[in-house]
Amino acid sequence: MKRIIMISALAFIGVASYSQSNVEIANKFFEAYEAQDFDKMASYWHDSVRGQDVVYGDLFKTQDTYFGRETILSLWKEAFRIKPNYINIDIREQFTSGNFVVTDQLFETSTTRDGKVNVIHGEMITVFKFENGKIREQYDFGDYYAWDRQTKSAMNGIHNPERKEEKNLKIARDYIEAYSNKNAEGMAAYYADNVEFKDLTAKDAFGSTNFEHTGKEEVKSFWKSILVDSNPPYLNVQVDGAYYSGSYVMLNTTFSMVLPVSWTNGKDDVFVRIPIKTILQIKEDKILRHWDFADYNSYNEQIRVQKGR
Repeated sequence: MKRIIMISALAFIGVASYSQSNVEIANKFFEAYEAQDFDKMASYWHDSVRGQDVVYGDLFKTQDTYFGRETILSLWKEAFRIKPNYINIDIREQFTSGNFVVTDQLFETSTTRDGKVNVIHGEMITVFKFENGKIREQYDFGDYYAWDRQTKSAMNGIHNPERKEEKNLKIARDYIEAYSNKNAEGMAAYYADNVEFKDLTAKDAFGSTNFEHTGKEEVKSFWKSILVDSNPPYLNVQVDGAYYSGSYVMLNTTFSMVLPVSWTNGKDDVFVRIPIKTILQIKEDKILRHWDFADYNSYNEQIRVQKGR
């Protein structure tokens, strides 16, 4: 497993040593995955682990949430009943945020079936939430659409150039552009009436319930309070990369902001720059879900350092 790891500076000054151990556990999980040692993987899960893969569930019309170590372990073993020739996980970026470890990876595996070799590769964002040194929640957001196309091409000779739902990529980018422009109304124009917004990392980091909202007006009001009412002097959300599967678009973004003085109780400008993994579900040109997973350890550390100048 190749590792290119970005970890909050908090870990190096001893403030987030527990999060550092969570990173180690996360990477041991990935090492066990590469070794196809699923029982070892399961040893890192909490007895009551909750596993969710909304992308796979949406694309292949299956259940997307499962509970319990033994239940999820049996599903993994079933998924890999045809033993791969190898599994390789290349970690491109990794950060901690409170009890969360967020990993952006390139995943590749090879299998042989009926004398045919199938190599699939693509992107995956995996999010772990830890509780007492065990993975309590696991969220996977994979490039299953690309993997499915690769498998059909190698195994069945079905070379389908169609890129279904590709227009969702443009909608996602336009939505993020409205975000960068502090245009809450422009963002809301893309919302379905029952849109859901969640930032579980922010909820965990700041101990607030203000980071989960449902309904177009409520979600718009949340963004208006941040983008319009607080009026940060500078804001930019840069899309560093994106992929999609089914109705989901996964965005690797870099969020930069000069924080409003009211947020820091200070007189000087504080500039923060952090990675955010944004998951959007888009159907019929409307956003049904907006989930964020952000590096708030680094966010808080940048504020602390600059306020101490």
